[in-house]
Amino acid sequence: MSADGTAYAFAMASALAVDRLAEWGATASGSLLRYALAYDEDGRVTSQRWAHGVSGTPVFVQGFEYGVDESAQIGVATDTVFRAVNRNGAIYNYFYDAQGRRRRLKAYPGGTKDEYFNSAGHKLLTDRGNDGFSMAVGHHATDDYVWLGGRAVAVIRAKFSSAWARQEDGVGSCTRNEEAAACGVYFPVVDHIGKPVVMLDASRRVAGAADHDPFGHVNRVSQVAETAHPYGSGSSVSLTTLMQPVSAGVEVVRMRALYHLVDTESGAASVSLVDADTTANLHSTSEVRKGNVVTPWVQPSSGRVEVKFAASATAASGYQGVVLEGYEYQRYQSGAEPFWIPLRFPGQYNVGGNIDLYDGRVRSDLYNPVTNLAHELTHASLFDNQYLGRPGAPEPIPRFAGDAVDGALPDSPNALVTPHKMMEWYWQSVFGGGP
Repeated sequence: MSADGTAYAFAMASALAVDRLAEWGATASGSLLRYALAYDEDGRVTSQRWAHGVSGTPVFVQGFEYGVDESAQIGVATDTVFRAVNRNGAIYNYFYDAQGRRRRLKAYPGGTKDEYFNSAGHKLLTDRGNDGFSMAVGHHATDDYVWLGGRAVAVIRAKFSSAWARQEDGVGSCTRNEEAAACGVYFPVVDHIGKPVVMLDASRRVAGAADHDPFGHVNRVSQVAETAHPYGSGSSVSLTTLMQPVSAGVEVVRMRALYHLVDTESGAASVSLVDADTTANLHSTSEVRKGNVVTPWVQPSSGRVEVKFAASATAASGYQGVVLEGYEYQRYQSGAEPFWIPLRFPGQYNVGGNIDLYDGRVRSDLYNPVTNLAHELTHASLFDNQYLGRPGAPEPIPRFAGDAVDGALPDSPNALVTPHKMMEWYWQSVFGGGP
């Protein structure tokens, strides 16, 4: 397949697991843009490895754990209470309630927790977190949602002191997870299927504008560029230029690079984000054998950032260089602070922590929207004569998914009809009534 000018190939596992995705990546000769997956006996994905072509210790591994003690094999494939994501040793613990809704994300190595409270109708009411990632909490930040007609129409960003004393609404900064945002009311503008496309602040300024890709990612662009692997001493190359249109004086565009791999000699080689119009160095990165590197946000003068790699004449050999996978951008009105919410397509909720997984309101799992790999059980009994949709494999699509139901749009982008409508259709067609 091809996406944004880059060709990708997929490799499946060997028999008896030929329906399991084992690897995928760019097909260009010598490319190190490659992922690999491992599975357990239940067919669940246990790890995702970055830059699979680099020999030796993996540069980055994201592991998926099911149950309380995976090493002791405590926990079964039907466990829906606890699961965890291990990102190179940083543990993100997820806890679920009796209805399969994610209740708490103990996401950060510092020990802070995010909590989520839902209505009886599975609408997110409160999303509560902290100003940073350490236990030395400056304040607690909350997002309270107002729903009308099944759509989020307002979000109130507020804060509590470290002792949980409510602070004055609409005053000061309500930073969350080290992302600055003004306290106050925000108004999501949604499209015909209910996904947010514009965010207005309390002064009616645009605090965010979103372009969604087909999988739900917001303002993410795939733009692959690589150095030679390994790079040579004295090399200096412009890898690519990241570009977004911007109206000078009216709007602001910020960008951050998404590196699949950075392997450079410290002090002798680096990759930089440079303002393509002023040549100002906005940020430089130098890491040794590190995958999944995300830069801070940078603000170019005219929406153009050049990605440049440079190695000194005395740089040592053996380092693999840089693989740029793409970038993300923010677009907002001048004078406003950027603000966005984790709601994506109907039924999608970005779980945060840069782990690229989503909660699905109708799925009770974590899944990668691009590969469609589920990291827990999908809903049971309706899928292609299987009682359990196997996690870690492409989501099973029901055999009758081609039947249009009331012109309904999907609650999940991976289904062809809404699961609620699908269940209703199933009971009416098979049993002649509702459940």
